[in-house]
Amino acid sequence: MALADALETIATHWPQLASRVDPSDQQLVRRQLAAAVHGAPWDPDGLLRMILRNEPATHPAWSALERTAVRRQGSPPLRQLAAAAHLRLALEYSSTGEAEDPDYVERAAEARIWVVPMLPAGRDLPPHVLVLARGDERLAPLFQFEKDRRALLRPVAEVNRILGIDDDPWGCASWWLSPHAALRAIPADEIRVGSEEAVLAAAAAILAPA
Repeated sequence: MALADALETIATHWPQLASRVDPSDQQLVRRQLAAAVHGAPWDPDGLLRMILRNEPATHPAWSALERTAVRRQGSPPLRQLAAAAHLRLALEYSSTGEAEDPDYVERAAEARIWVVPMLPAGRDLPPHVLVLARGDERLAPLFQFEKDRRALLRPVAEVNRILGIDDDPWGCASWWLSPHAALRAIPADEIRVGSEEAVLAAAAAILAPA
């Protein structure tokens, strides 16, 4: 699984790679990885070029890719999704900024939300779907849906109910799309790679008495 191996290798080396990837490219990398994990079309070759363009041919990620061809057809294997999710988390943990500045924290949270693939939210929506407003648009993050993009994933509906999407949709979106300390992952990504019980437990802990 060459692509999964390459993504895992990049995640491991990200602290060293980050300084050699242009900041504008890093935002594109985030969008590509979010698309890969959440079920939208993405360009693995373009992603790897952005990350590795300044790296020598001896870099371990190039070696991982050379073992077999990058697979592009069909649904991405679970290991590939997990590797993309791991790299997404590495990017978030390595982000720099004034971590104690409330304005910076708010900007970072908003950026995490809008980097993920969205669907136009029509009137005929399933119950408990998270919908966000941007100007005149109503958008639903794609990670919530089954492959047909119509039905909501059952654990997503339950977590959205726990988080109270009707009262605080932005807080709900931030919970889903920010790194979670107990999970050591981004909850939306964990849902996509099949860690449903862990995400449900993390959400249920919000309701547990202090």
